[in-house]
Amino acid sequence: MFTPLNQTHLSPQTKVLIDVPPQINSRIFKRLQSLAISCGWTPEGKFWVRVDNAYAAIQLQSVLHQFLAPREMLENWLIQCWQLNS
Repeated sequence: MFTPLNQTHLSPQTKVLIDVPPQINSRIFKRLQSLAISCGWTPEGKFWVRVDNAYAAIQLQSVLHQFLAPREMLENWLIQCWQLNS
């Protein structure tokens, strides 16, 4: 899914560097911004996300899953959700 990178020059309590494909990092950026989660790029071009609480961590995981999970995995997850609600 995603690979945590070295947290150099960032506070380890609040910011995490993530390795996302360049072709979708702007979409992930926009989605996290819409959720009021701070994120951006380091001077070296690495993508960072501020994770201050459990809510932000869960939202980050959900956004990454949405953009990075294979389509088949997302379809299976949706089918399982429907079966649980039946």
